[in-house]
Amino acid sequence: MNVLHLFERRSSAGAAEPCNSASVARSRLQMLFTQERAVADRSGTNVTPQASAEMLSPAQAACLNAIRARKVARGQIAVTARLSQKATSDGLDALCEQGLIRRDPHSQGWVLTELGQNCPVESSERSSVAEDQHLKSGLRIERLGQSLLELLDQPRSGREIAQQLNLSPNRVRQLISRLIGMGKVRAGDPNRMTLVVARADDPSVLLTYVEERILSSLPQLEETTPSLVAAGLRLPVTEVLQHLSSLSQRGLIRGLGESERGMHYRLNEAGLAHTQYRLAAKKVRAVPLAVKSYRAHLVLSHLAEHGPGRIRDLKEALQIPQGSVSALMQNLKRKGLIRKLSESLTAPFELTEQGLLTQQALSRRLLRSPT
Repeated sequence: MNVLHLFERRSSAGAAEPCNSASVARSRLQMLFTQERAVADRSGTNVTPQASAEMLSPAQAACLNAIRARKVARGQIAVTARLSQKATSDGLDALCEQGLIRRDPHSQGWVLTELGQNCPVESSERSSVAEDQHLKSGLRIERLGQSLLELLDQPRSGREIAQQLNLSPNRVRQLISRLIGMGKVRAGDPNRMTLVVARADDPSVLLTYVEERILSSLPQLEETTPSLVAAGLRLPVTEVLQHLSSLSQRGLIRGLGESERGMHYRLNEAGLAHTQYRLAAKKVRAVPLAVKSYRAHLVLSHLAEHGPGRIRDLKEALQIPQGSVSALMQNLKRKGLIRKLSESLTAPFELTEQGLLTQQALSRRLLRSPT
């Protein structure tokens, strides 16, 4: 005999009490199991209290799976389970009445009971499919929801939606949650559903809160490293490495090789134009350049503009003493910024790829420097 039958047997004489707390549900279950075990002992049979997957509706199973995935707030559970707020509330109330979940007294979030931890549940995919079919047949898009969908010609933040539709943040959150449950929109971060949302059929890359922070912290045109990002945002280096790799795979940044400081990353055009890249965000430090002197910038800029050149050409064009330009060229060569075109002593020098990047970074920094 399962828990549902127990409730039906014991509650037939009167109305069931609402599940106002975990302790009420737990006391009721304990009383019912104790009574049933006493009957079983007299008849020589054993009864083990156990919830069954057949007891749970698709919505309840989806909520239970979301809580098992460490989603504790109703909004988080609704997004993860792809349910409306009402369906989520009903599912959570039912799970509480069955003694599978309870309120955490400290965080006020939902957590599993021992019974909920051991309850077998059908796979989330099967639950989601069944629930999707139920939602599509039972829900309709209200006027405000339709207005929100029309506004999503591109991904937008909840704040932007609230301003455009003249709605409160809480009302926008409710609309987004309902549309997510209907499969009409998707959120970049299930834990912050109003951070950024897009139509379900919009292929745009949506970022989580942490990914948005990391992307927005990158200097617009200069390189940085995971350790500099971690220090600037006060995040673990391992976490930053994981997110930078993900952003690189999605085409928002690119790796530029590795040095003793670690892998170098820089924004590309897609990252700079991304809707979640915030220009006003504080930027992390750029990788220190191999050279910083004004003369080094002159030599690199001359080679970038005029092409390969010999030492005597540079001396005459830039009005730098022979000894100084020779020493400077050897230093630039040693740091991999220039190279000779041949082994001849008088062979001209040309910029390497790293030399060109360094020249461009020096030019940008000199332009930003106060005169």
